[in-house]
Amino acid sequence: MRRLILVLAVLLATGMVYAGDGVDNNIARGLLPTADQHIQVLATYRGVFRILARKDYQDAAARFSPMDLAVSDGRLADPNYYPQIEVVQSNRFLSININPLPFTAKELREHVDNIHVIPGNELVARQLQQIQAGDLVRLKGYLVEVGDRKSTWRSSLNNDATGDGACKVMRIESIEWDEKAGVTP
Repeated sequence: MRRLILVLAVLLATGMVYAGDGVDNNIARGLLPTADQHIQVLATYRGVFRILARKDYQDAAARFSPMDLAVSDGRLADPNYYPQIEVVQSNRFLSININPLPFTAKELREHVDNIHVIPGNELVARQLQQIQAGDLVRLKGYLVEVGDRKSTWRSSLNNDATGDGACKVMRIESIEWDEKAGVTP
């Protein structure tokens, strides 16, 4: 019994299984939805993003999205600026702070996002476990609405939204690394 508990603890820590693992978590593992789940594509979404932070979750929404990525793009992904951006991810929300403020609040809203990540397939689910703060990645996929009989989660389609509902819900179909944190070319 002790060995079984140790194996399960290792699997949970490495992200190979999710708490409550089962058919309810098909979407979070990059598998097809079950009969009572749905994913509706709202828009194609792609870009080159600097990973500011990553937060893994085991909450109710983890049945769809096992993690959130705090990302920046454009000038805010530049090595001269992104280290100055402080982010806090908590309860699926993102707070940002940058001092001194070389950007307007509007620029921050438009170029920093919290993405609720849905793996598009099993390969992407495994690749997501390798993402870390500082990486520069190319993400391709879709902004989606995802749900089941319990709830529905809809992506924001607006780049400067704030508050509840402002986050992107993205089903990621592919990930490519332009830079890996801590690896010099």
